Amino acid sequence: MTDHLDDEPLLSFVPPMDKPRKHASPVTEETKMAILLLRLRGHIQSDIAAILGLNQGRVSEVLSGKR
Repeated sequence: MTDHLDDEPLLSFVPPMDKPRKHASPVTEETKMAILLLRLRGHIQSDIAAILGLNQGRVSEVLSGKR
């Protein structure tokens, strides 16, 4: 009986372990205000993140008052 994994191609992905992870950049007051303004205008978190070049988690933290 052959293992079905034998038919799958090997991936050349190697996790990036060369450097330690960086801490998140601090969110400036200007960025916080932009996030809040965009939210008030009806944008959803993923849109705000895309517009400002952030990740959605960072936007969520600002909107929930954690940052």
